[in-house]
Amino acid sequence: MSISRRHVLVGGAVAVPVAGVAGIGLVARGVLPGQSHWQRIIGDCDTGSSPPAAASGPSLTGTFPSAARRTDVRYTIWYPPGSEVGSALPVCVALHGRSGDHTFADSYAAAPRFLAAEVAAGPTAPFALVGVDGGDAVNWHRRSDGDDPVVMISDELLPTLAAKGLRTGTDDRIGVWGWSLGGFGALHLAAVWGPKRVAASVATSPAIWRTFDDAQPGTFDDRADFDRCDLFRRADSLVGVAVRIDCGLADPFAEASAQFRSLVDPAPEGAHAKGCHDSPFAWSVAREEVRFLGSKLEQAPAHAPTQAPATAPGGTAAPVGN
Repeated sequence: MSISRRHVLVGGAVAVPVAGVAGIGLVARGVLPGQSHWQRIIGDCDTGSSPPAAASGPSLTGTFPSAARRTDVRYTIWYPPGSEVGSALPVCVALHGRSGDHTFADSYAAAPRFLAAEVAAGPTAPFALVGVDGGDAVNWHRRSDGDDPVVMISDELLPTLAAKGLRTGTDDRIGVWGWSLGGFGALHLAAVWGPKRVAASVATSPAIWRTFDDAQPGTFDDRADFDRCDLFRRADSLVGVAVRIDCGLADPFAEASAQFRSLVDPAPEGAHAKGCHDSPFAWSVAREEVRFLGSKLEQAPAHAPTQAPATAPGGTAAPVGN
C-alpha cells in the first residue's frame, strides 16, 4: 500500500501506517510527512519559554505612501520604558516573516515586551524597535514586479523616522532584526548595506535555502534572482557587521543556518538550541537578542559613508536619510 500525506496527517491527528517506532522515526527525521507534528509530540519544540508579563513601552503607529512598494505602508515604533514618543534613540528595524505585517514583532515574537523588560531591568541600552510592512513573501529584496522593500526602508522609512526624532540620518547606524523570511531579510540588508549603515543584524530562525530548488515557491522570482540573493555567496559582505543567528535544532532551516554560520567571519553570536520554527523558540532567545542589539547600537558611533556604495545584489545603494 502506498503512503500518502493523507494517511499520515488526518484532521490534525497522526495515523502512521508503518510498523511501530520505525515509522515514527522516519517521520521525525523528515523522511515521511508530519515531521513538525511529531516534533511537538516528542517535545522537540518545548523550550519552556513565554513572553514577559510586563507591558511594552509607548508606541506610535503611522502610514506613509511608498513609491518603492507602490502602496501605503504601515509602521509601528515601540519605545522602551523611560522613553517617550519623540525620544532621540537609535533604531532597530524589525522584519516580519511570510504573511506578516508591521505588528509581527509583537504578535509573533513579543519583541517589544522583551525590549521593555530588558531596558527596565538594565543594563541594556534603550533603542526603538520599528516594525514595517514588507509585503507578503516579498522576502525583503527587490522583486521582478518592482516591489522594493530595500528602497522603501532606506529612502522612505528611515527619513520618516528621522523626522520623528529617531537616530536614522546618514550619520547613524541601525540594527536589523528578523524572523523566518525576515531573518533572511536581516542578513540580506546587512550584506547589501554593510557596516557603514548596519551596526548589528539579528536573524532568528532565518529562512535560508542552499539551492533554488529547495526554496519555497514564490520566495524568489527565478533561479537568477535566487543566485543574486544567495547569502552563501555573500558571507564576506557581512564583515564589520555584528551578527547574531539563532535557530532551533528541530527547525527545518537548522542545517542551512549552521552551514551559513560557518562561513561568517568572525563567527556570529547566538547558537542552535532546542526548539522549532515557532514563537516559543523566538521567545527563548529574545532576551539575549535584545541585549546583543542594545550593546551594539550603544557602541555604534555615527559613521557617515565617504562615498556612495555600489548597488548590491537584490537591492540598491546604501540608504539615504534626511
